[in-house]
Amino acid sequence: MPRGVPKSSLISRFLRRINKQGKIVSEELGNCWEWQGASYSTGYGQLNKETWGDDYTHRWSYKHYTGEIPEDKLVRHKCDNRCCVNPAHLELGTKQDNVSDMTERHYKPHNRKFSKEIVEEIKKLREEGILYKDISEKYNCNKRTIERIFTGQYYSSI
Repeated sequence: MPRGVPKSSLISRFLRRINKQGKIVSEELGNCWEWQGASYSTGYGQLNKETWGDDYTHRWSYKHYTGEIPEDKLVRHKCDNRCCVNPAHLELGTKQDNVSDMTERHYKPHNRKFSKEIVEEIKKLREEGILYKDISEKYNCNKRTIERIFTGQYYSSI
């Protein structure tokens, strides 16, 4: 077989990189199909656009199982799990729909000020090996914020 020619179909290659026993968000939705391959720092699954025709796994999954995505729409996650590619968890919407979902489901205040005690606790948790993601969930903020606190980019004078 010539070099660079895939030995199996795109869908079989796609399915090999999915854990269909992912988290259960609700009884109604069932399990997430969590992407196990490459991903962006934002948590969305990543594909090679030249090979797959799209660079996000949830968009590719939607197109494969449901149909085309109109220019003015984006693919939203009903489950709020960015690595999920379960077509039953994906729906079309507008950017405003997506912003509304975020605000309603898990509002995180901007420009939050952490106390000296919280900053010290965050640094201690990270030194103990707790992941940025897990610390950010505990304090209801972005994992980048936790990383910047730990590396001294934020709150360096504390």
